[in-house]
Amino acid sequence: MRYLLFILLLQVTNALIADPSLSYKLSMPEPWTHYIEVEMTIDENRDRRLELKMATWTPGSYLIREYARHLEGLTAEDADGNQLGITKLNKNTWEVETGDAKELTVRYRIYAFEHSVRTPYVDDEHAAIIPAGVFLYMADHDVPSTITFEPYRDWDDIATALPKVDGNPWVRAAPGIDILFDTPIEIGDLEVVEFEAAGIPHTLAIQGQGNYDAEELAEPISNIVEACTDIFGSNPNEEYLFILNTTESGGGGLEHLNSTSLISSRWGFQSESSRRGFLSLVSHEYFHLWNAKRIRPEALGPFNYDEENYTRALWVVEGFTSYYDDLLLRRADIISEQAYLDIASKNITNTQNRAGDRVQPVADASFDAWIKYYRPHENSSNTTVSYYSKGAVVAMMLDLLILSETKGNRSLDDVMKALWRDFQRRPEEGYTDAEFQNIVEKVAGMELDEFWADYVDGTERIDFASFFEPLGLEVVNELEGRKVLRFGAAIDGSNRISRVVRGEPAYEAGISAKDELISIDGWRVRNGDVSSVLHRIEEGSTVDVVIARKGRIMTMQVQMVGQERSRFALRTMEDPSEIQQKLYDQWLRVVVD
Repeated sequence: MRYLLFILLLQVTNALIADPSLSYKLSMPEPWTHYIEVEMTIDENRDRRLELKMATWTPGSYLIREYARHLEGLTAEDADGNQLGITKLNKNTWEVETGDAKELTVRYRIYAFEHSVRTPYVDDEHAAIIPAGVFLYMADHDVPSTITFEPYRDWDDIATALPKVDGNPWVRAAPGIDILFDTPIEIGDLEVVEFEAAGIPHTLAIQGQGNYDAEELAEPISNIVEACTDIFGSNPNEEYLFILNTTESGGGGLEHLNSTSLISSRWGFQSESSRRGFLSLVSHEYFHLWNAKRIRPEALGPFNYDEENYTRALWVVEGFTSYYDDLLLRRADIISEQAYLDIASKNITNTQNRAGDRVQPVADASFDAWIKYYRPHENSSNTTVSYYSKGAVVAMMLDLLILSETKGNRSLDDVMKALWRDFQRRPEEGYTDAEFQNIVEKVAGMELDEFWADYVDGTERIDFASFFEPLGLEVVNELEGRKVLRFGAAIDGSNRISRVVRGEPAYEAGISAKDELISIDGWRVRNGDVSSVLHRIEEGSTVDVVIARKGRIMTMQVQMVGQERSRFALRTMEDPSEIQQKLYDQWLRVVVD
């Protein structure tokens, strides 16, 4: 009897403390106003005071975006229509005085007019829902939810990886806020192409006009999927969705657990260079399926949506992915060997010529992403590096080093495979910095403390020749021994200086960003073009430069000293050895016919 009473008491207690149920309804009755109307219904509530929050950032984009600044008209009422009191506790938290209300409905509006893969956007053509910037959530209850969409008029299509409820495309389900916030939603008039790759159904949903052929795009994208999957040996998805918005200009992408949102110029699908850029973006976001969404530093999941989630490993998350995005185009036989070598040469050149490469270690760039990467200013290039581009260069050096040390038996692919196996053993945990280095060292068969100290945690210049020589490649600085005459400032078409380069003539003379450049050596500068003036000036001479600063005309004395610059080119040796050729072939192999 006592046992039965205990069971009964336990059941009653569980019922009393059970989590509430949650549903949302989204509509866009006047999309030209750029507003999303949200209705949030909470049932089985047992909190007399219920805290609601809005995320401050979205995973994959490491900046506090303060989505709550776009929220307005927040109200709450009980099942009888009685208004409930709401108190704002801080920038993104509201407390609802529910009293005894078991069911309550919360309504609010979101202004959505910043078109990016990180922010929600609505206009008269479509709605791009980035959930972290749209959905309030309960601070103390992470529960499943259903989302019902009421599309505007003739918006007939919806694309999202959230599963349908009872086969209804306009009602979707999410098991919790992590999945909800990690699943973009596109509503409008969409062109949809379905294809299979790596044995998995894929969908490409395109919103917007452009010079693309959706069916033709499916083939190279399919090859990218195959090349990515070849690295890891298995694909984590049962199905996958590419959402593509075409726009007048601009671009970008953001990775998600089983989908990605992409933005590309509507007329950028026909020229070889722009098409390659788009496919590189696809490759980048797809590689994130493994490297970011599953394989991840310990700080990146589960997330704290209130504040920054710091890690020193974005150079791995984004840098390794940036290295592989172009390399995979070669493996998918989308670009030639020479095209890839040209890309690698350009990446090295850009990194080496950035003044900030001598100032900020790439691990520090990762940690400071929250305050620096997404907030560049006129002095950023002098003091910072990109964990994308510098991380890609470091990843390439590690790949070449492993290939060389193991005589082609292992590569950076094996590091990714080892990380993938580690994730599958403990999917709830991310790696520490020490664990990541240890995995790389095990694959390479060597200790890498010096490499880390110099290139990850330090700013030593990379001896590129020593890394490429084992593959039969020469690193040629085409500007070796030459001093290039440079003014050392970026100037827009209205002659306004946007930045000056540390150590170069303009910087040393005291010329500043925001100055207006009027003339150099007595010659008027027009449309920001200084090259037409510089060819008249002898190296080492001192010239008068006339600027306007805050309305005051000033003449600056600028000594035009030639600058050492790099322009690297990777060239194959005329007579590589057998092992050099083997390593080179292994590096740039094609894996998809």
